[in-house]
Amino acid sequence: DDTNYVSSQKLNTYTWPTRKIANAIVMKFDLSALPAGAVIQQATLNLAQVQRDAVADTYSVRAQKIVGINPQIARATGTTADGTIAWTSNLCCSNNVPLAQADLSVPYDVQLLTAAPGWKTWSITSMAQEWKSDPATNFGVLLNADALKPRDRYRFFASTENTDPSLRPFLKVIFSADRITAA
Repeated sequence: DDTNYVSSQKLNTYTWPTRKIANAIVMKFDLSALPAGAVIQQATLNLAQVQRDAVADTYSVRAQKIVGINPQIARATGTTADGTIAWTSNLCCSNNVPLAQADLSVPYDVQLLTAAPGWKTWSITSMAQEWKSDPATNFGVLLNADALKPRDRYRFFASTENTDPSLRPFLKVIFSADRITAA
């Protein structure tokens, strides 16, 4: 739909109806503060799961690189990347809302999330290194709902707007940098 949830306290992955993606999470991280020549050794995306559906099984959430269209997080919706430019049309999702599904790479990581609350992590090291090597390709990461689940299944995570700052999402990056020595 044309809703942007940027001011919400929760980030949602939601399946509705059966085997259809109804919500996905789009995030971008600015790596420009890393020194020139930095080599990313590890990049881990961390989200605090704060709510889930009533079924105590696993829920698969894929971390995929957004390609081809650069979203503006404050204006992105299920139909547009920035309030104007449409995501590539596809039929995968609830009510045929594109949700960027045709503008994604193959998954960089897939996590089977349990019903237990707490921190969930995705390894996106190679994605972050690609962004560092070519910043013009940093269009963000999308965390996808589980398209194999029946309707009304979900995992919710704390957003950057969450009232508890200790639960806000973050990208942990470990890198090495070339050292310049004086002669």
